[in-house]
Amino acid sequence: MQYREQATFYRATLLLGLVTCETVVEWAEETVAREASVPHELLEVLLAAPGDLTALRFALQPLADEKESPAVVRSVFLIVLHDLNSGKRNAKDSVTILSQIRRNLAISATVSDEIDTLEDDFMLANAGVTGDVASVEQRVREWLAQFSAAGETTP
Repeated sequence: MQYREQATFYRATLLLGLVTCETVVEWAEETVAREASVPHELLEVLLAAPGDLTALRFALQPLADEKESPAVVRSVFLIVLHDLNSGKRNAKDSVTILSQIRRNLAISATVSDEIDTLEDDFMLANAGVTGDVASVEQRVREWLAQFSAAGETTP
């Protein structure tokens, strides 16, 4: 990913709580140290108040695209899948993040509808109305796994 795509990725993942401010600052530091020339906006990321999510997202804004590309969205989904598979997040938290993605990121209507269905199914299973949580959790994993098949990786 290039600066713009990476900045877009980090703005989205900060919003969703998938990465920490420290992770973003480390990326900016490593990029500045590695590259002979960087956009001055990248230096602004390093000057943002430490730990201030809003300030950091604001500093990333001039570097980032207005809307997330399909590659960025796939990378976000891969983090959700990794966190679910590793146990870092449970199914309930993962479905909540998918809901936030549906509301805040640039995704297709089809993907939005699929997430909406997963949300509804999880809510109904969790309430004991229909289905069971384990089978919906497996469907969430399988749905997210389609994005790893696309060959995208996180930055």
